[in-house]
Amino acid sequence: MKKSDKYVDENLIYIFENTTPYQRMLWLKRAIEFWKIFKNKQKIKHGIIK
Repeated sequence: MKKSDKYVDENLIYIFENTTPYQRMLWLKRAIEFWKIFKNKQKIKHGIIK
């Protein structure tokens, strides 16, 4: 396990212990939206628009 992986795991544990399920749901929704935008930008960059 790399040091960065451990750092991420500790952060996730911290987030899960210190947030409500509702906050996590909102955060996850934002993360998914961001990921979709990111993926679309990559498609545009590589010219793979369908």
